[in-house]
Amino acid sequence: MNTDFFIIIASVIFLMLFAYIYLKDTQNAKQQRLLAMSIDSLNKDVFKLRKEINEKFNALSSKQKNGDEEINNIESVLFDELEKLSDPIKKALETIEDNFKKTQDKTNARLKNAERSLKELVITQNYTEVDQDKIHKLSIDGFNQENIAKELHVSKAEVDFALKMKRLSQ
Repeated sequence: MNTDFFIIIASVIFLMLFAYIYLKDTQNAKQQRLLAMSIDSLNKDVFKLRKEINEKFNALSSKQKNGDEEINNIESVLFDELEKLSDPIKKALETIEDNFKKTQDKTNARLKNAERSLKELVITQNYTEVDQDKIHKLSIDGFNQENIAKELHVSKAEVDFALKMKRLSQ
């Protein structure tokens, strides 16, 4: 009965862990989609800026064929402006990437911790005085160690250990 109860509790915990992981995975997927949309939007803005700069550059170069020096100055100013505009975008993307990595690391750490806790919960079984008393009572009633082990759903080694501990305590 205790093992059935223990299995039910372990199953409920496992299902709760699975649901938690599923929810976190869904949340991470949403964040990834938002990041992808933000990056896509930023790329479109950069593309538009470059296109606009190229159009302005082409317009200036067609109007002033003799002003090569002036065109070079305008070109350098335009590219400097583009660099100034792209630096905050790069920094924002780096910040987003760092935050995403931190969130992913935290999620992985929580998942590992939850898995470790679940393993410990499943591995460690309550071995109480009641179990030892049941083993001892069945032994007195004439059951051999193999039958006791089958009856109580424990290993023969546990039955042997419990009987030895009972003999030592007497």
